[in-house]
Amino acid sequence: MLKVVGDRVLIRPKDLEKKSKGGIIIEYGDQEKVYKMATQQGEIVDIGPEAYSEYKEKWVKVGDRVIFAQYAGKFVEDPETEEKYIVINDIDVQLVIV
Repeated sequence: MLKVVGDRVLIRPKDLEKKSKGGIIIEYGDQEKVYKMATQQGEIVDIGPEAYSEYKEKWVKVGDRVIFAQYAGKFVEDPETEEKYIVINDIDVQLVIV
């Protein structure tokens, strides 16, 4: 289990898996490089205790779908589930998808 600290936000990136019309999964090679170039959307999984502390209120909450800065953050993997996440600074969230 991962727990975010400080002013960071943990995001589950939108899945970039592509399938052909016949249902074959298309691989892109180095997945982390592909995510860095293409992934800008995801779902908020956890928010650090100091995130958005400079503002009157937090404008995101766990479960929100967001768009964030393209090259923001660092990829991390949950050691228990092997699921990949992105940890970004709170300021890198650019908008909430409603």
